[in-house]
Amino acid sequence: MNDIRIYNHALSSAEVQQLYQIEGAPKVNLINLTNAVTVSFANLVVGTDYQLQVSTDLNSWTNFGAAFTATNSFMIYTNNWNVSDWNQLFFRLH
Repeated sequence: MNDIRIYNHALSSAEVQQLYQIEGAPKVNLINLTNAVTVSFANLVVGTDYQLQVSTDLNSWTNFGAAFTATNSFMIYTNNWNVSDWNQLFFRLH
């Protein structure tokens, strides 16, 4: 086990479903390199098409790179970003 939660009440079926949807959704994680970051993806559905998107303000999103089809549930993106080039940058999968 690597994730344990304790609640002070029994979870309803709706709460369990909500937790499952949140935890099962694709995730984008940052990998810290020397003076740069890259992203990894987890909880991907094999065979599903994804597009990495980038934003500086969480309002306007730009597609980055080519869309890809997940061949594994976990992937590391091949590009990296120099952290000295930007003030803030957000990533998501679409």
